[in-house]
Amino acid sequence: MSFYNCAVVATLVASRLAEPRLARRGGETGMGIFLKRGKYHIDFYADGKRVRECVGKVSRRDAENALKARQGEVVQDRYHLQRKAVSPNFAAIVADYMEYSKSHKSSRSSAADQTRLLHLKPFFERYRLDQITPFLVEKYIHERRQSISRRKMQPANGTINRELEMLKHMFNKAIDWGKAERNPVRGIRFLKEPPPLQRILTEEEEQRLLQASALHLRMAILVALNTGLRLGEVLALRWRDIDLVNGLITVEHGKGDKRREVEINACLESTLQEYRKTCKSEYVFCSDHTGKPILNPKTAFNAAVRRSGIGHCRFHNLRYVLSLIMF
Repeated sequence: MSFYNCAVVATLVASRLAEPRLARRGGETGMGIFLKRGKYHIDFYADGKRVRECVGKVSRRDAENALKARQGEVVQDRYHLQRKAVSPNFAAIVADYMEYSKSHKSSRSSAADQTRLLHLKPFFERYRLDQITPFLVEKYIHERRQSISRRKMQPANGTINRELEMLKHMFNKAIDWGKAERNPVRGIRFLKEPPPLQRILTEEEEQRLLQASALHLRMAILVALNTGLRLGEVLALRWRDIDLVNGLITVEHGKGDKRREVEINACLESTLQEYRKTCKSEYVFCSDHTGKPILNPKTAFNAAVRRSGIGHCRFHNLRYVLSLIMF
């Protein structure tokens, strides 16, 4: 008796229900075999699901033998369908990404990621990663543009674009970690942003802004005006980065994570020497209560701009003053 017949007999004796069910196809054959485009296919059930498998351009006998082999595997519980892993939900990948953000980014960048999650997480947290589609991302953009903040203002296009950039990076990391197969943000057209306003303050406006600022902010403004450092570079400064003897500031992690040295003029050098006496932290610009670096002085800076009456001004505009002098 052949292996297949032995298997069938053993199964019928044990339980009629344990016999694998054969799917039949339009009278092609009683064995669950059919011909399609010159190739034989076998049709059977395994793990309670119907399975169709292409055997190829073989003879009918070979196709029947292939079906019998599969039948035997099912009877002996040696054939199992590969089950697709369940995609994690968005909230789970948020936790993983924030661990990555805290260990691979600066404290300021990580804090910015946490702020952007205040908008991304409530919208996407009820979905699995494989359920987040480009259409859903477009829906997020539409609803985000219609939202109103506590100050009764709509978010700027640049704000939404930064959120999309973070979402895109989250999916790229999820793909690297084997938790996602595709990135739904890829191919999404970001919103248009107006070109930055390259405003250069006059000497009078500089003095009015300095007078309207508290001590820590005033020193940060002076450093930016006299060195051309970016806001993140200013806030990351430690006293060990400032060489008051040789008149140099070392930027350890500049744009592109590059290291560079910047000269200090005599005016800034004497000001920093006096300021050093009042500062007890290793950070040049830190909180008086915690001693930790200030993450974002945007609120304080905007308040000082309003008090000074100089009109619209961003911290980044302070860099253009030095650029003009050097030019």
